[in-house]
Amino acid sequence: MSQQTKKKYEYVYNCVAPSDSSELEYIIDNMREVTVNTVLRKLSVKDLNLTALQLINDALMYNLRFKSVKQLKKDWAMRYYVLKCSKRNLDVVVVKNSGIEYVFKSV
Repeated sequence: MSQQTKKKYEYVYNCVAPSDSSELEYIIDNMREVTVNTVLRKLSVKDLNLTALQLINDALMYNLRFKSVKQLKKDWAMRYYVLKCSKRNLDVVVVKNSGIEYVFKSV
């Protein structure tokens, strides 16, 4: 997919304060685990100078910040998921840290 047609994802909520709890339940029940590289590729938007690391750092709670992608990749508490469901018009990336799901939706 070319950079011009690449989807942009934005952080929308986490499981502590979801804007739609039934949607979050559906996402958790149906998401599939992927590699950190898949998530980094999906979340980075070069034309807006946004990196996946910036988006993830901005979403994380408790002042958790990763200084580098290398540090992010080594964190044992991080898990990564995706879900695409046209029936529900969902295209999401989920970053899970210590049991908290952070949901990013395509816009």
